[in-house]
Amino acid sequence: MQRDMGCIRLLTMLDEKTTGRKTQTDVRVDATTDMPTCFAPCTAQAVMELISYYGIELNGKAVCIIGRSNVAGKPLAMLLLKENATPTICHTKTADIKKACLDADIIIASAGSAGMLKTDMVNEASVLIDVGINLVGGRLTGDVSREACERAAMYTPVPGGIGAVTTAVLLMHTVEAAEKAQV
Repeated sequence: MQRDMGCIRLLTMLDEKTTGRKTQTDVRVDATTDMPTCFAPCTAQAVMELISYYGIELNGKAVCIIGRSNVAGKPLAMLLLKENATPTICHTKTADIKKACLDADIIIASAGSAGMLKTDMVNEASVLIDVGINLVGGRLTGDVSREACERAAMYTPVPGGIGAVTTAVLLMHTVEAAEKAQV
């Protein structure tokens, strides 16, 4: 009961005038605009940061994104387009995911389905970025099978890959937002 009363007191202290001064209503938080105040979703930006860090060329590259979420798949496609990549988004209703993967230089798996990217879906030159995180038998695993990772030229591990970078991006966004708020 005490906790509920604290929440009620906090809510009564927040009036429209106060929150209106503290909130910027013109700030977009998606990846579909070029607004300088826009933050891309952390997971999508984490993938882009990783690609940049390792010097993976995107210009003209075919990228297959498996997953169409608003957190990873769709914003990733927009961010990749900004870097002149050619993204293809696949999902559960895609007729031939295997062909789309084999045609791609880079495959980003973000379907949320453990081990769904199999060996026969990648080639030796593939760059595999595993955004998926699944709990199977009490262990964390990604969307890319271990065998597919062994076949590819490069891959990100799960755990220890994009998740760690996503956390760093979240902190980076927090610092940037705080700095902008103090201006």
